[in-house]
Amino acid sequence: MAFTPPPRGSCRQLQLSPLRQALGLLARKSLISRQLLIPAESAADRSSLPLETILKQLRQGQLDLLDYLDYFGSGPGLTPAFDDFCSGLLFATSRLQSQQIKNSEKLFAKLAGRTTLTSRWQLEFARHGQLNIAFEQLFENLLAGQAKLSECLAAARFGHSSGIDLLTGVLRAVEAISRPE
Repeated sequence: MAFTPPPRGSCRQLQLSPLRQALGLLARKSLISRQLLIPAESAADRSSLPLETILKQLRQGQLDLLDYLDYFGSGPGLTPAFDDFCSGLLFATSRLQSQQIKNSEKLFAKLAGRTTLTSRWQLEFARHGQLNIAFEQLFENLLAGQAKLSECLAAARFGHSSGIDLLTGVLRAVEAISRPE
């Protein structure tokens, strides 16, 4: 089934509550989602990842992921957490035809030797609005207001923390696009 991009502005109508609920249930399993979804009790609860800065730049339409090259590839797994989060950002902004992220076309080449080949390709596919079919179907269901909690939980449980990090990126991108600064 071919994906038809939604009309501009339709992200304001997305039904995000099942996604927020799923991420709320699983947020503690991921450094990224803990930092962005759970209020910190102390400064020690925060990572050194510049996630709030990234989201502010995304809301302003000034995000250039090339400024954060040093963070790609850090951490374990085939797709490190920061890479997964950025894949979610790229995927959602591409699907919503947003121009919130600058220079994304240069990212793939710059990531050579910085992260895994699997992660590089995931980021490249996400830039073109493509991910695992479960994520693509979930996004279409979110757009149609038909997403179910069970579907969100299944996608969030993909990999060790990849699903949580991808969906945290998707959620934050949609929120940034629907409420720009």
